[in-house]
Amino acid sequence: MPRSVTADAGFYSKTNEKKLGELGVRKVSVPNRNTQSEQRRTHQKKRWFKEGQRTGCKGGISVLKGVMV
Repeated sequence: MPRSVTADAGFYSKTNEKKLGELGVRKVSVPNRNTQSEQRRTHQKKRWFKEGQRTGCKGGISVLKGVMV
């Protein structure tokens, strides 16, 4: 099981985060852009969360597009 999972905001849901935690994923870096929670905003400002977003899925998508051409 991976220690961390990263995705963009389109994949965010409490259910997804909960299931990943139950599977043993320790760090889930999926932003919730519509949050009203100050606790959630603070969580998303943590260094590991931001680093997860920087190394996120955009680069992987670019690689896959290059392979499929």
